[in-house]
Parts: sequence; structure tokens; C-alpha cells
Amino acid sequence: MKLEFTSQAKEVMERACDIAYSLRSSFVGTEHLLCALIEVDEGAAWEVLNANGAKANVVREYIINNIIYKIVRRYNNEIK
Repeated sequence: MKLEFTSQAKEVMERACDIAYSLRSSFVGTEHLLCALIEVDEGAAWEVLNANGAKANVVREYIINNIIYKIVRRYNNEIK
């Protein structure tokens, strides 16, 4: 089975990989995908945030500071 992705979906996946790599994460999780989704202008996640007065950069920073670092730290401790 071959999966076909839109160019926007490919962009989100590539951005999620970049985010995971930049945070020294050894995996791409839903938290990385969420960060990527809100960074892609004109995407549905970005539109929902915008329509409700949220700022993508604030949400992204929250995700990174409160979720990703904790997950990566826990994962790295488990593999030691």
C-alpha cells in the first residue's frame, strides 16, 4: 500500500522531524507533530488557534517547555 500525502502534509512531517532533531529527541512524537502543525501557515491547526485568539508561537513555546523537554528527559533516563 502506497500512501499519498499532500504537499502541506509532507511539509508538516518534515518540520516535525526538524523539531525533534533540534531538541535532540530520538523519536518524532505527537508533540513534535503538533508544533509543526501550528507552524504551517494556512493549516487547519493554525486557523483554529488564530480564530480563538491564541498565538502559535506561545502555544509552541508551551509545548516545548512543558511537554517535550519532560518527555525527552524521561526517555533519555530510561535508556541509560
